[in-house]
Amino acid sequence: MQSPDISMEQKTHENGTSIESLRDLCRERLSFEVDSRDTDLFETGLLDSMTLVQLIMALEDRYRIKLPMQELGIESFRSLGAIADLLALRRAAPSAGSGL
Repeated sequence: MQSPDISMEQKTHENGTSIESLRDLCRERLSFEVDSRDTDLFETGLLDSMTLVQLIMALEDRYRIKLPMQELGIESFRSLGAIADLLALRRAAPSAGSGL
């Protein structure tokens, strides 16, 4: 039987965004690996101000949503789980897809 963490890693996040697809995006577009859905991307040094901008652009491109930096807090990008939550909120917003 798999441990709860591994099981959660392989499944789609509750909001429909696969943690694995976010890992793939980090690997392919930003050239870094993320160990788990709860890894603190800032504390580990994986994200800084420059890579945060690159991440936002990559998320907007892949998921066809607009993520205005002035409306978002840094906590929204702290982990893959937080990013998946953010994507779910933006997808649910009436104007989430506009502007692109």
